[in-house]
Amino acid sequence: MSQTPKTLNDYAKMYQEQESTSAKFNRILIYGGTGTGKTYSLQTFRLPLWVDSFDPGGSVCLCEYVREGKAVVCSQYEDENWDDPKAFNAWDKDFSDRLRSGIFENIGTYCLDSATTWAQAAMNVILKQSGRAGGVPHQNDWYPQMVLIEKGLRRIMSLPCDVVFICHDDAVKDELTGGLSKLPLLTGKLTKRIPLLFSEMYYAKVGRTSKGAEYQWQTVSDSQIAARSRNASLVKPPHKMEVNELQDFKKLAIKWGGIKEDLPVIK
Repeated sequence: MSQTPKTLNDYAKMYQEQESTSAKFNRILIYGGTGTGKTYSLQTFRLPLWVDSFDPGGSVCLCEYVREGKAVVCSQYEDENWDDPKAFNAWDKDFSDRLRSGIFENIGTYCLDSATTWAQAAMNVILKQSGRAGGVPHQNDWYPQMVLIEKGLRRIMSLPCDVVFICHDDAVKDELTGGLSKLPLLTGKLTKRIPLLFSEMYYAKVGRTSKGAEYQWQTVSDSQIAARSRNASLVKPPHKMEVNELQDFKKLAIKWGGIKEDLPVIK
């Protein structure tokens, strides 16, 4: 059992140890609309990839990587029947088994695609338990869902590899200005709680340049889009963190020294 810090030096040491652990691996949340390159951009992360896919057909663009041993895609969670939901519980058991096996020590990047449908699968469990499978959530359903989600999050964030959460986007109306802003599509308090766990939150979009369409990540918030990079403070000249970066994580992470070599392919 760890001891409670007693002095300022003890707290400083504890903080440094936590910072050292969290700095070993990248934690990235990517959100955006359909067709903005969210899943495709996984090809630019540290290999091999492990993708737990809850979005129907969302991982098709990784088929070649799977054949080459650069990725594992678990697509069995995509076929969810809301009247008889099984995806979340199946994922929960599989994930626990994989943790015990140590398989993630050989993985470069773990991805949940998408966290939006993963959270919905958790809600489906709650609705079935209450005898309202396939129905509309009630106010008292949100807390049990959050308990399930946060239990899963604690295990995911402890993985010895980079972690990527992909989310769909949601347009939220500002009650004061009437304007619309973009946020990750999650339910209830998860919209605020989950992003706090990630050092990077990028908004995926298709930009228009003189060379044509360009898949980009917005890394800085504006009046309409929530985005950030905590690692931007680590970037030193001649590098510079741009507001809109190309969707290439390895090249981007070089700017703050946060990239590691790929691990061996899966055989």
